[in-house]
Amino acid sequence: MPTGTPVIRPSCFNGDWINEGSFGLDFGDGEPGVAHDGSAATVWPSKVDVHQLGTGFNGHFYFGHTRSDDIKGNRLKITGTWTLNTAINGAAKIWIHLPDHGAQTGAAEYNVHTAKGVKTRTVNQNGSSNRWVSIGAFMFNAPPKVTLSAITRDGTGDQDIAWDAIAVQPINGQYVERSITAASVFDPAQNVDSNMPVSMYTPLRTRQTLYDWARGHAYQGPRWDNRDVTVNGVTWFPRCSTTTPSEDCSGQKTWDVTNQWWQDIKDGGLDGNGTAGSAPSMSIPVWMAMANPRPDSSLPASEAFKDSNSYKIKSKVDVSYIVDNSTGKIIEGSESSGYDVRVGNAHLPHFVTNFMKAVETDYGITKPNIDYLTKDALTYGRDQLVRPYADGDTPGQAYFPHLRAARVNPEDTCVDVRAIGGGVHGYRPMVANKYINDNVKAWVDKINASADTNYAVRSLAGDVYSLFFKNDGSNNAYGSMIGNAPPIWQDIAAQFCTDGSVKPFHAAANSDMDPNNSLVYQSYMPDLYVYVDDHLTDNAGGPSTSRAHAGDWKNFSNLPVGYGHAYGTCDTNARGSGGNPWAIAPPVPVVGDGPGERPTEVRHCDLPLTTFNTHITP
Repeated sequence: MPTGTPVIRPSCFNGDWINEGSFGLDFGDGEPGVAHDGSAATVWPSKVDVHQLGTGFNGHFYFGHTRSDDIKGNRLKITGTWTLNTAINGAAKIWIHLPDHGAQTGAAEYNVHTAKGVKTRTVNQNGSSNRWVSIGAFMFNAPPKVTLSAITRDGTGDQDIAWDAIAVQPINGQYVERSITAASVFDPAQNVDSNMPVSMYTPLRTRQTLYDWARGHAYQGPRWDNRDVTVNGVTWFPRCSTTTPSEDCSGQKTWDVTNQWWQDIKDGGLDGNGTAGSAPSMSIPVWMAMANPRPDSSLPASEAFKDSNSYKIKSKVDVSYIVDNSTGKIIEGSESSGYDVRVGNAHLPHFVTNFMKAVETDYGITKPNIDYLTKDALTYGRDQLVRPYADGDTPGQAYFPHLRAARVNPEDTCVDVRAIGGGVHGYRPMVANKYINDNVKAWVDKINASADTNYAVRSLAGDVYSLFFKNDGSNNAYGSMIGNAPPIWQDIAAQFCTDGSVKPFHAAANSDMDPNNSLVYQSYMPDLYVYVDDHLTDNAGGPSTSRAHAGDWKNFSNLPVGYGHAYGTCDTNARGSGGNPWAIAPPVPVVGDGPGERPTEVRHCDLPLTTFNTHITP
């Protein structure tokens, strides 16, 4: 409010400060609607959720309610913008004022527009007093601007989010900005041999069983469960000579798409077609749509991992602080940190979606509806309507993340930060929708009942259902094994110092990592790449040209017995990279965790006894 505006609340005086900037609220572009007089007009639904209270800085602030990043949430999105009247060329600390009530969200994301781009700082607004809170110091070369929207990662419309005052405090000193990026990549040459016993009746057991399974369905090969028996697949049958199929041939489109799969199987072979350490262009992980491209080691992380198809997890922690030029020490209160963690897209293999569409073309059996909504798609708090037939994408589901924000050490020479996050393969949220199981099962039943389909088409349809879509309804204990895949995670703990060094800061070692105390701990899978200040390094922060750690498929796919598997509570001291930060249990009937789990708390794996149910703590 302008200086001198009368304050309704007793004992509040609005005249002992000078307003040196502007504040505005934005309600989006609006949408077609009807005015009060009945005429057509542009309306802004979000305006209905703007409220004000006579408390906060000098007795006034605005508030609304947190919203999720979906269609409804964006209709009700409110964005507040504070802008200083004058330019600042140098470092300045940003303070935000928070009221004693009317501010409940623990995940308010303030975006600070700086000389080095937009920096996001997450703040827990909840408190019981009117107070100023520093969100850190930043470099500016223009009038500082700060924005805050009602969209939060945990927005439901229930919690208040407040727009109060901000203050800008110029600081003399040297501005320092550092970062760590961790990217987990499923390599095209990943060995997918597991330790599963023969009694686990699935072609996913080894490379050989999966390779034989594919050959037998696509053209001809040994049975995956009995190599002494030969199986004839879809393209072993002749391609139907007309558009009218029969059980003596395979439908034209069905034969064509399966033949493309057969070419991929032959090109990749058992071990992939890469040579001398190069990434294969075709392999089992590639045609199964498991693999990401192997990153170009010459590129910075900001270029190598722009696309959500280029990684399974990508975490970035950035810290900034001001060093006093006269003492060489960090100015306390200048430190700040941000954390962005994303999970990548998973994919249904092309041979699966293409086969389903081809069966509709050739046999008139409508492909099943497999569209669904993923909560926390790619990043926590973001919902996405998924249409796998369009691009095969099944977005990974992010699980509850946590940032322990930047802290300065007692000597004022280093800033340390800790972050934990990750999520699950995109098949888990897909398979969690029981109607998808029902739709695909009904599709298989129609194929089996058709007099025009041959046994190879019927067999492939049945295995597509059981391998990718089956949900048995009892925590999916006997359903799709890929749909039960355990979480993957990254645990970052690092200390950045005024001498330019970066050091691991975990509280306990991890015997599965190299070195045992490293910047980033992670789940058994997949490969890990570490970047300090956007440059590829090893896991201690030294220069590198390759991955920091290789994925361990065998332990990742182990049965949940003992410690060497990916289910249950993580504890790096006792379990290395075993377990997970959300304590997701195996899909045991009744007491286990099925594919629809959405955790609401998390732990850092080197300190597993402490759990967090807010996204950030000081």
